[in-house]
Amino acid sequence: MGEKFPLFLRGLSLEGAGRDQTFVVGTGTLVHSAEGGPLREQYLVTVVAGDRTLETVISRLSIRSESPVPTSNYYGVFCDRGSATGEVAEPGGQTKLENVAVGPGYQGSVLATTSTAPSVTGCNVVVRSSLLTGGWAGVRALGCDPVAREPRTIEQLDAPAGQRRGPGCRGPGGAAADDQYVRRLSHRRDAYRARAASPPAPRPSDTRFASSL
Repeated sequence: MGEKFPLFLRGLSLEGAGRDQTFVVGTGTLVHSAEGGPLREQYLVTVVAGDRTLETVISRLSIRSESPVPTSNYYGVFCDRGSATGEVAEPGGQTKLENVAVGPGYQGSVLATTSTAPSVTGCNVVVRSSLLTGGWAGVRALGCDPVAREPRTIEQLDAPAGQRRGPGCRGPGGAAADDQYVRRLSHRRDAYRARAASPPAPRPSDTRFASSL
């Protein structure tokens, strides 16, 4: 593609020819200190996604890091902006992952988080017909900020049944979704299946979103 990592998709669409034919492989440094929110350090990221008002769509491709094993602070899709605060009507401000494969090699295949600068915004992500594999967590949602409690929204559509976690802010989570300060966490046709363990000995997750649509 001739692009530098991370790829920034804010209100844009990226469509491949199929997740077994189109591969986006690589990571680059994302410094998130100026944007604020709960994650304010440097991270290795493949795709940075999300826009406050515009729809972002990633479809029909595979996203991978350079590493075949999960690595701390590596994220496949880092979503930190969106309409989770309800300022625009959906699908505006949504980030949609449709028929994608993310992993292996990430701490979190998909990260839904928030930013506080220049103003509060929260990721609003929908995952459909996708495979999140080979990471410590399939979907990691993190909104516990020491200054503000910013919402973000997750919808996981058409997935096998699996475990769920309740709301709260408890520290590190290894499940497919860690819903800390989520404004709306919607599971349709059940939730997800995940295998993950908390540190110090995490195992990769294998989270499938299999659509019947």
